[in-house]
Amino acid sequence: MAPAPTPAWADVVYADLPASTRLNALWSDVTVAFRTDASDPLAAWREHLAALRACCEELNRRRLVTLRYRGPGSI
Repeated sequence: MAPAPTPAWADVVYADLPASTRLNALWSDVTVAFRTDASDPLAAWREHLAALRACCEELNRRRLVTLRYRGPGSI
């Protein structure tokens, strides 16, 4: 199963865009997230999964107890 953009979802995600462009914008983002925009989507997924595995292994190697995420507006 995979998510399929709907007008209601697009209205929530892209409320700041004109209504006529929201659904296309969401489809574009889903295409990128699923890596179907790559010349070889399967290879792109394999590369992405390898990078995730490497990050996972590094975090496990550090034996961290907690992670603190920071971003704009965080305290």
